Amino acid sequence: MPDIKLRYKNLETIVYEEIKSMIFQQKLPPNSKIVEEEISKQLNVSRTPVRAALTALVKDGLVKVIPRRGAYVGSLTLEDIEEIYVLREVLEGVAARYSAKNADKDFLSELEKALNTYKVSAESRDYDGCFRSDEIFHGLIHSASKNSRLISHIETLKNQIQLLKFRSSNIPGRPLKSLAEHIEILNAIKDKDPDRGELAMRTHIRNAKEDLLNFYRGEIR
Repeated sequence: MPDIKLRYKNLETIVYEEIKSMIFQQKLPPNSKIVEEEISKQLNVSRTPVRAALTALVKDGLVKVIPRRGAYVGSLTLEDIEEIYVLREVLEGVAARYSAKNADKDFLSELEKALNTYKVSAESRDYDGCFRSDEIFHGLIHSASKNSRLISHIETLKNQIQLLKFRSSNIPGRPLKSLAEHIEILNAIKDKDPDRGELAMRTHIRNAKEDLLNFYRGEIR
C-alpha cells in the first residue's frame, strides 16, 4: 500500500509540473480554459491526478476556478506584477544581505558556477537555460541567508515569481542586463559587504520589474 501511495503522489507531482510548464510556455495561454479530459488524454493519465494538480495550482495562484464554468489559467495584471516585485525586492534584498554575512568558500564556488552557466546561456540566447541557471543563482542566495522565515515567505510567492522570471528571460536584452547585475551581486557577496549585496539585489529586481512592466505595456519589442 505505501508503494501505491508513493507512486500516485509522484504522478501528481509529474502532472503538476507538466501543467505548470504548459502555463509558463503559454501552451495554455492566460485566461484559457483548462479541460481536465484533454489534459488527461495529452498526459496519458486519469483525471484524478489532473484534478489534484489543478487544486495545487489554484493555491499557487497560477489557476483560477470560476463557479459553474471550470478551471482557467490565471492572468497577472500590471498591478499584480508591481506588488509581487515590490515584495520580491524587499525579501531577496534581505536574503542577499544575510548571504554576504554568511558567505563561505563552498557557497561562493557554487554561486560562481551558477553565474558562469547563466553567462553561457545569456550569450548564446538560450533563454530556457537563462531561466534555469537564474533559479539556481537566486536559490543559492536564499539558502545561504540561513533565515528560515525569510525563505518561507519567498516560497509562498515562488510560482508567481517563476512565471514572471520565465517571461522576463525572453525579453530582448534582459538576460545580458541580468548578467551584469548578477556579477555585481556576486562581487558584493564575495567582498562580504551586506549593504552592497542588498543594494545590488534590490537594484537587479527593480530593473527586471521595470523591463517586465514595459514589456507588458508593449514598450519593448
